[in-house]
Amino acid sequence: MTFQPHPANRLPHAVLDLPSRRLKALKIERLLNLSARPQPIRMLEIGTGSGGIAHYFATHPTTAYKVTAVDIVDQRLLLLRNDFDFQLVVDTTIPFPDGNFDVVITNHVIEHVGNLRAQRHHLSEVHRVMNSHAIGYLAVPNRWMLVEPHYRLAFLSWLPRPLR
Repeated sequence: MTFQPHPANRLPHAVLDLPSRRLKALKIERLLNLSARPQPIRMLEIGTGSGGIAHYFATHPTTAYKVTAVDIVDQRLLLLRNDFDFQLVVDTTIPFPDGNFDVVITNHVIEHVGNLRAQRHHLSEVHRVMNSHAIGYLAVPNRWMLVEPHYRLAFLSWLPRPLR
C-alpha cells in the first residue's frame, strides 16, 4: 500500500549550501560513530535534496560507503550527480528490499511527507529497509528553535499554528 501525501506538504526543499551540508554530514558521522562500523557501509539517505550529505559520505577519504539516495524531485547539484546512486520516489514507499541498508539517514524529511498516516508509513519503511545491525539518523523539527530552518525567520515556530 502506498500513501500520497497532500501535494502542499511535498513541495521540494533543498539546502544548496554545501558547507552546511558537510557540517551536517560530519555531525551525523560523529553521532553514529560510523568510522567504527564494518565496511563497506551501505547507506540510504531519504530526501537527499541537493545531495550534499550523500556526496560527503560517497566521497569519504577513509571510510568505504556505498551510498544510495532517494527523493521525490531531483534537486541534486550538477557537480554531485555522479557520486552516488539516486532514485526518484513518488511517495513514502522505499523501493528497496527488506534489510538492505546498514545506515539510514532521514534529515528533516518527516515534516514534508504528509499527514500522520504518511509519517507512520515513512517510519515503517525506514525500519523495513534497515538490516538487523543497522543504525539510523532521524532529525525532526524543534518547536523551540530560535530561527525556523525552512524560512529562516526568527521565532516563527513559536507562533500558534494558525499564525504560522
